[in-house]
Amino acid sequence: METVTVCLDGSPECAAVARWAAREAMRRGARLTVLHVAPQRPGRTTFVTPTDPRPRPAGKRWSPYPVAEALQAAYPALSVTASEVTGRTVPALLTAAAESDLLVLGSWDTGAVGSLLPGSVAREVTRRSPAPVVLVRTGERETDEHQPDPDGNAATTTPYREVVVGVDVRHPYDPVLDFAFDAASRRAAPLRVVHGGGTAPSAPADRQGADSPFEGMDEATDDSRKVLTRTLARWAPKFPHTDVIPEAVVGDTGKHLVDVAAKASLLVIGRDDRMAEVGPVAGSVGRTVLRDAPAAVAVVPHR
Repeated sequence: METVTVCLDGSPECAAVARWAAREAMRRGARLTVLHVAPQRPGRTTFVTPTDPRPRPAGKRWSPYPVAEALQAAYPALSVTASEVTGRTVPALLTAAAESDLLVLGSWDTGAVGSLLPGSVAREVTRRSPAPVVLVRTGERETDEHQPDPDGNAATTTPYREVVVGVDVRHPYDPVLDFAFDAASRRAAPLRVVHGGGTAPSAPADRQGADSPFEGMDEATDDSRKVLTRTLARWAPKFPHTDVIPEAVVGDTGKHLVDVAAKASLLVIGRDDRMAEVGPVAGSVGRTVLRDAPAAVAVVPHR
């Protein structure tokens, strides 16, 4: 059975993150581990949490066990356990990731995913995690994952919003697509595959139909689109019921991903380990997504 681990810090905002992790574990048929890392200060008399630097008496440590019990009561079919460790935050989270199929973390700023934990901790964990990491906004609601009802009201029983994945055909991306297809399939949602990097031609390309999503792309991008189309065809037999929407982008791919994520249940991007020195994912696209994306973001190692 798979394991989904969610790291919580005891702040009031972490409840939404815990519920997102529980729903994801249910979708995967996985067990859920609620983890709390409590770094101690010298002398072991006080401690701080990753997002609350105020020292508090060690005897009044926040505990993840009541949260696990509440989640178990809310999701009776879900196997929930709690774990509490003391030590350095990054090594503890990396150890948890190595023992999990998915690591879920919450963002401290309710307006942007990029504020997850202290910036250095977020970057280091996301950059080095051996497992995919999902960054969830602390203001995330279950209705954010679903389409509105016919009257335009927020709902939880309507179909899921689409899953969006950003790919770069210049680098290996099979693990990223595999994660995205699986996520879309579990949600019975469409999968929008966004690929960018082109430049606008000086004149409209006459080789494309008026309704083509790739109209106006330059020759290099058109070649990349052909590679991506062949690649996507490999997933068709495994996910025959997933509606795939390929979308090529001219210009700022990161901004486009942020824009489409506003109507997505999940945004998936890859982490290129060869580009680790510039951030958790290659280039400015990843930085833009982690800073501004309004939806939950999954960062998947390319290998």
